[in-house]
Amino acid sequence: MIIMSDNKELTAVEINGIKIPEKTINDTYQDIAHPAASEVGKLIAKPVQLVNWIADCAKNYFTGGNENTKKLQDEVQKKIENVPPEQICNAPQNIAVPAIIANSYTDTECLRSLYANLIANSMNRNNQNNAHPSFVEIIKQLTPDEALLLKTSSLLKTTVPTCQIRYQEKSSYHNSNKYNLSPTNIVRDFQTGIPIIKYYIPSIQAVPVEKLQVMIDNFIRLSLIELPNDKVLTDKNSYQSFYKDSFNIDIEKIYMQSEFASLDYELSHILCYISPTNFGKSFYDICVK
Repeated sequence: MIIMSDNKELTAVEINGIKIPEKTINDTYQDIAHPAASEVGKLIAKPVQLVNWIADCAKNYFTGGNENTKKLQDEVQKKIENVPPEQICNAPQNIAVPAIIANSYTDTECLRSLYANLIANSMNRNNQNNAHPSFVEIIKQLTPDEALLLKTSSLLKTTVPTCQIRYQEKSSYHNSNKYNLSPTNIVRDFQTGIPIIKYYIPSIQAVPVEKLQVMIDNFIRLSLIELPNDKVLTDKNSYQSFYKDSFNIDIEKIYMQSEFASLDYELSHILCYISPTNFGKSFYDICVK
């Protein structure tokens, strides 16, 4: 609570029922400018600065929110331009309202495109039944890079061959499926060892491997994709791109110089695959495609 005198000069500030004299406030501003000021002044200055930051953040939100809503409106309009008028209906409020609110604090076009697709499809009688309210929450839990990956990769469209990279006991691979493998493949059976990379996907090069691990974990958490245990693809050419490339050679060099170097270990690929769930396919059709 700020108490003002008749001449509108600041005389005191009340925080938690305690009035702080004007001199203390002036000293606080001195503390902000001069690091050598008292610790008491710093304790007062920090809440004041925090409140100012919150106010600025709120002001920017309301300004940006209006702009983002207008952009969303324009994008939805473009997406329904070619829909026959008789197929257009009102979007369900449990989809449209949360999507509009979530988009209001979304500054990236990639995420806005997902919200626009969701609203536009929920306004189309042919697609409305497939537009699920939970899709709003899914989009809210995606980063812009994750949204872009879902749009540019096959993760939500088809099964994607992947493997786990391990440093494990040396072994051989019994190619009972008769895969067409590279001569320099390091495909092996699972043995005692150390997991290094859980999802190695050579077909995705645009995202650093370390970052991709977090993305895939998030997609699995959101039930967009799944990683079946102890299952592999049956197509003979599924795993041709899994071999000792430069990336794997660099990993091998690191582990050959580690504490495990004295063990009879080798770098190995344990084959598996990632598959979109039915929920993930529906999300792709309504929000991503």
